[in-house]
Amino acid sequence: GSLGPEGLSMALGVPGASSRWAFATGIMGEGRAEKIVVYNPSPRRAEVEVSVLSAGDGPLPQPFHLSVPSGGVSAIDYRQEDRIARGTGYATIVDATNGVPVVAERVITAAGDERRDITAGPGSVVAARTWTVPSAAERLIVFNPDDERSVRVSVPGERVEVAPGGRATLRGAASVEADAPVVVERRLVDDGLPVAIGGGIPSVEGSTPLSP
Repeated sequence: GSLGPEGLSMALGVPGASSRWAFATGIMGEGRAEKIVVYNPSPRRAEVEVSVLSAGDGPLPQPFHLSVPSGGVSAIDYRQEDRIARGTGYATIVDATNGVPVVAERVITAAGDERRDITAGPGSVVAARTWTVPSAAERLIVFNPDDERSVRVSVPGERVEVAPGGRATLRGAASVEADAPVVVERRLVDDGLPVAIGGGIPSVEGSTPLSP
């Protein structure tokens, strides 16, 4: 029988709930599965909208809706949803539409011929102009949460422009500078499979809370 996931990556908890969470990266395809898990620590029911901002040319998928009771947990399993395009990168935004703050986590599993890995961690509640990655990441994914303005982003030796609501993938950098607040995540890849995905560390100066 199967022993289940062989590699495991976890992240720290968060100090509080928020009305908006952002995940800069995600991709569905062969051997990959992703869930967005929402916990409601509040005494009132939370109405939540989960939006997938795809990098593809087609129209964006309709948002998912969750109604999470007080103290309850609800999840969206992207693997079970036809509206999520396979093989195309995307960002995810989680909004508490009735003002009841929640905690959002992403759980990703990746399976190859000889290995299985699972990584889990919360999204970001802030955007910032400067991000640091404490160890060398194979890829950095930059998400621009502004749906009206492009952002210029630079790492040592490279400079790109990220479209409104868009993403850019950068390689081999330990820090990111932007002319407006962005969200940055890092992705470690082994044999073509993402074995760990997690957020960078935002600078306090130039950071701003994400707001619906």
